[in-house]
Amino acid sequence: MKLVAIRDDDVSFFTDTARFAGVHGPLLERGVPVNLAVIPLASANVKVRHEKMQGYEPFIPPPYRGQEACFDVGENRELIEFITSHPSLHVVQHGCRHAYVNDAHEFAISDTKKLAEMVRDGARTIEKAFGARPDFFVAPWDKISRTAYPVLASRFKGISTGWLGKADVPLAWLPKLLIKKLQNRNYIFAENTIILEHPGCILSRFNPPEEITGRIMAYVDTHDVAVLVTHHWEYYGEDGTVNNPFLAAYHETIAELSKREGVRIVSFHEMRRALKSRD
Repeated sequence: MKLVAIRDDDVSFFTDTARFAGVHGPLLERGVPVNLAVIPLASANVKVRHEKMQGYEPFIPPPYRGQEACFDVGENRELIEFITSHPSLHVVQHGCRHAYVNDAHEFAISDTKKLAEMVRDGARTIEKAFGARPDFFVAPWDKISRTAYPVLASRFKGISTGWLGKADVPLAWLPKLLIKKLQNRNYIFAENTIILEHPGCILSRFNPPEEITGRIMAYVDTHDVAVLVTHHWEYYGEDGTVNNPFLAAYHETIAELSKREGVRIVSFHEMRRALKSRD
């Protein structure tokens, strides 16, 4: 059985509940699991470092941009109530403030005390908002230092990230990385924590909509495990105009995966449990 997990990044205080529902509505109607990478205390003063974008992070609404403040996801009560009313939505921790620390991505630093502090502050914020501590973690921009991995592995059952390279992980994990490569896997278990790779953001407005479903199906065909990353805010312009071709591609992809024999869309928890039994 092939396992697929959907990961929606940058859910936060700034998330518009109606737009969010417009993206995931067809999935929720069928009970399809979606893993939500929730920013606990989103900073409003973070600029993009991306070759295809510029200015402030797009998920920050224009009226907030540039404010020297962080916004607690729990203050968006409409969003909290929507998420908690849908059991197929699964909350995971997306960093702490989705910001930079000393000009570095916040979980790409090497200060263990600061890393532990951000994990703690973020987890407490999410627990207060949703009633449960998160046990999966997603780093902002998928940037994790060699020092941060053990800190995260000691506190979470799973980490979802991008490419795992030998220069990124702790030295003690290198044998596991070699075995992963030899077995053509895209995940490892380390210290009882699963670390899942994803193939990049195929579900993105920067890719031709007509190519998205085919690219994802090709990846699923050649892998037993797939994490599909998207961003709910990408499906709308700043004026609220929906990107219909892109949204249709998302829904078409999930519909195709849902009906394909031998493929199951799961939460990160289900994926970890299933892969743990295979090891």
